[in-house]
Amino acid sequence: AVTDPRHLFDANIFYPERYTLAYSESMIVQSAMAAPLLWLGASPVLAYNVVLMVGFALNGFVMAWILRRWTGRCDAAVVGGMLFAYNAHIFTRLPHMQALHVEFLPLGLYAWDRMLRSPRWKYAVAFGLMCALQALTSVYLLVFTLCAMTAAAIARAQEWLGARLPRMVPLL
Repeated sequence: AVTDPRHLFDANIFYPERYTLAYSESMIVQSAMAAPLLWLGASPVLAYNVVLMVGFALNGFVMAWILRRWTGRCDAAVVGGMLFAYNAHIFTRLPHMQALHVEFLPLGLYAWDRMLRSPRWKYAVAFGLMCALQALTSVYLLVFTLCAMTAAAIARAQEWLGARLPRMVPLL
């Protein structure tokens, strides 16, 4: 990514085929988190463990922050953040780094909520950015994110299908 970003997806699998990293989880976000540690000479095991712990922290912090904004309650935010960060699904997927970083899903839902409440370009850009970051984290989680966004759109259809529809379509 640093020396030759044009060939980022040319992984060393299935050589000489090009773009082979796209056949698997690219984990670009996790790699960007680990890169400074590796550049400083840290071992890959340390980098993995730091990125693992950062995933727990980001998941919990992001969900707690959003729940605090939605509910106005610190206790609900702390409990919700802990449940989101430390749950059975996460603990059964510890070897799968791509499944541990779900922090962009709630941020995408929050951006969607803000866009419904006040259709503006900044919320549309935030929504698109969160979906893109989730895609660079895990393609599987992108599918879950898009399913969650679809469910959120259906659940709140009355807010965007009425008079706001002409303002929402260009944003989407």
